[in-house]
Amino acid sequence: MDPAAHNEPPLNVLVLTCAGKPVFATAHARETEGEAAALAGTLQAVVALFAHTEGRAIRTMHTASLTVVFLAAGPLVLAAWSSGAGDSETQLQRLLACVLDHLLSVTSLAQIERIFDQHPNYDLRLLLAGTDAFLSTAVSSFRSSPATHLLESAAHLALPPKRRAALCKLLSTGAPSHLVYSILVAAPDISPTVVACYRQKATPLFAKDILVLMNLLATNIVSFKTGIEAWTPVCLPNHNSAAFLNMYVKEIPTVDAPPRSAVDREADELLSVEDDGISYLGSDYNDRKRNCDLFLVCFSKNREGFFDISEYRKTIENSLKSKAYISQILGAFDSHPCILSDLGIPRLRHFVCRAKRSGQHVECRKAPPYTDSQDYQRLYQLYSLALEKLHPVNNATPAKFIFLKADQEGVVAMTTKSYDLFAAFSPLILKKDAEEDIMSLYRWVKKMDYWIFSE
Repeated sequence: MDPAAHNEPPLNVLVLTCAGKPVFATAHARETEGEAAALAGTLQAVVALFAHTEGRAIRTMHTASLTVVFLAAGPLVLAAWSSGAGDSETQLQRLLACVLDHLLSVTSLAQIERIFDQHPNYDLRLLLAGTDAFLSTAVSSFRSSPATHLLESAAHLALPPKRRAALCKLLSTGAPSHLVYSILVAAPDISPTVVACYRQKATPLFAKDILVLMNLLATNIVSFKTGIEAWTPVCLPNHNSAAFLNMYVKEIPTVDAPPRSAVDREADELLSVEDDGISYLGSDYNDRKRNCDLFLVCFSKNREGFFDISEYRKTIENSLKSKAYISQILGAFDSHPCILSDLGIPRLRHFVCRAKRSGQHVECRKAPPYTDSQDYQRLYQLYSLALEKLHPVNNATPAKFIFLKADQEGVVAMTTKSYDLFAAFSPLILKKDAEEDIMSLYRWVKKMDYWIFSE
């Protein structure tokens, strides 16, 4: 999403080295390379004022019109600001942490530190050539996927529990010993989403690393859709910031999936009614069309493991086709379990929920007024304020329930042992009505838990 195209205040991000040389700048942070260098020099001078004062690293700089937030990582300094957008310092810190994760997926922090120990004036752009689009995607995702950044969580495709379990078991079948992660990803348009995954025992898959992977796919999706088998080193900084894994990506063709015939009708029936008789398909299911690509993404510890992974992928692909899983996945992707009109909570305008156990979130399908990008951004600024009260970063007492009223909406946030839940209503709603509705929403989430969240 291009913020400018929607009249949104732009996000500005600048990455520079300890020598003051620019590494990356968003298009809005500079118009020319000369301007980027001048801005980098100015910010570096500010950082340098605190560089030799122990325990006094600069975090924020306030001016009359904007707030600049800083993040230091080894020889790198990152800065972010947004003029007139209302983004809080905490939000901008999350953005910088996201950009840093993406940058370190290309070259590890240990590698950068070794280079600058030997060559303090090294131009890091030589090492990061060709990554501007990838880093820009990370910045733009802050606006297009605010739930992912706010809740530091990943969205997974909602599936009946038995079907998800079957897919996860399939991914584990015949997995090479050096395979760390195997992830089946669905990509409608350019918004990849995890369908199912396999991981080695005692090897968690972090939501922040999933975000890096999703943006990497989104940036290169045109190339990956050519049918190539991609094999490239990638550092997942939350898995291990000092080492690289070898990433394999291959598209799983969906054109060979059976047409909507008996197989698909049977899948629809399974989707509509599962063990508990839960209605899964939205009321507008018959009006939607499938337009989705599938990819298998694998991460291996063995740099020579390409052919093992390629054979493993062929086995997975054949099983997906022979068992009609592809048609079932596409049908599930077309449906949306969180259509507001189907939840029976008429006052509810929007909600998003994070499952604490899995680090995943689910968000309702956007409906007016939040189909407008500026209204959507404003809503998430209120959610961010509520989150800071539920989980304060300082020593303040955390709240269990928050009720906020603004000019254009009322927001309720609630934290439980299992979930963080955020919901929006009319600004005229009474607190008791909002409490009643969010409890109804909580009961719905508990009932649907194993559909909308994976283990």
